[in-house]
Amino acid sequence: MVKLMNSLGVLLLLSLLCLAVGELGVFFTTEESYHWFQLLNKPFWTPPNFIFPLFWTIAYLLMAVSAWLIQGIKKNQYRIAWLLWCLQLFLSALWTPLFFGSQEVFYGLLIICVIWLVVLITTLFFFRLSGLAGSFMLIYFSWITFLGILNIGVWYLNH
Repeated sequence: MVKLMNSLGVLLLLSLLCLAVGELGVFFTTEESYHWFQLLNKPFWTPPNFIFPLFWTIAYLLMAVSAWLIQGIKKNQYRIAWLLWCLQLFLSALWTPLFFGSQEVFYGLLIICVIWLVVLITTLFFFRLSGLAGSFMLIYFSWITFLGILNIGVWYLNH
């Protein structure tokens, strides 16, 4: 019972960490940056604004669950997988300040390309450790891929 409670505590901690990283974006999405974003030309397939916080919340929670699933696995790539997971979480925290805070579409595009690559590598490492953890990271990778393509479209239409 204690082991289960400790494990659920780790899941809660990872979930709170991921959601906190997501909430950092709120500090950089000011009224001014929101207005700036509204004025940008966007691809016709850009989803409505309410979709973004919904999908980010789901993605961050799935990231937390995927890390939780591998936390007890002590295989060769365990530490590398954890390091990559932490790196992609840190990089994800940088995108909003660059894109919205600095209103820099191009720098946002550069960082999302790096995020995409790190999430891809993280996902592959997670699949080696746990198919389910890798699948949850694959959902996040798909979201980052979509956002990267959207960022390319916004950059192309506004440069």
